[in-house]
Amino acid sequence: TAVPPASDTPLERFARFAAAQSDAARSTGRLAALFAPQSITGTPERLACRLQPPAVAIDLDPGRSRLDLANPPAAAPGLADALTAIRAAGLRVFWISALPVSEADRVYAVLRATGLDLDGTDRILLQRKPGESARERLQAAAGDWCFIALAGDRPGDFEPALDYLRDPDGPIARALKVL
Repeated sequence: TAVPPASDTPLERFARFAAAQSDAARSTGRLAALFAPQSITGTPERLACRLQPPAVAIDLDPGRSRLDLANPPAAAPGLADALTAIRAAGLRVFWISALPVSEADRVYAVLRATGLDLDGTDRILLQRKPGESARERLQAAAGDWCFIALAGDRPGDFEPALDYLRDPDGPIARALKVL
């Protein structure tokens, strides 16, 4: 009997990538998918992780706007399964949004209602102060977690420098886009 080919959605590729990064980090030492802030203007260098447990961060905000908690979108097909695979690989899932921390209960309710975090085990990173960037929130959490994979709908979701590159195909862009 022929085995049907596995589907290969971006979410499934992300889940496989995250699991592979987790396995590699366990065997060869850990490097985060985050860049050391001081290295962005030169040769970007990934943050080294010590013994922090591995995690992934997923951006909830569409484009440059915030997640609409009054009318959240349905979960992308396959996302719940990809998250199950990520969690089974021993990774903690973090959701990130530009919403203020005062909306945390509503964000958790949306994650449960959409089937993305039925058990309530995921973490969220919301703005603690107006204008706080996703990178700032991730850098703060990186003291406790090793973010080995990041998912968003645009490159600047996690590294704002990608929004301001003069040469999107230049050496800095290529170094940043590796992740």
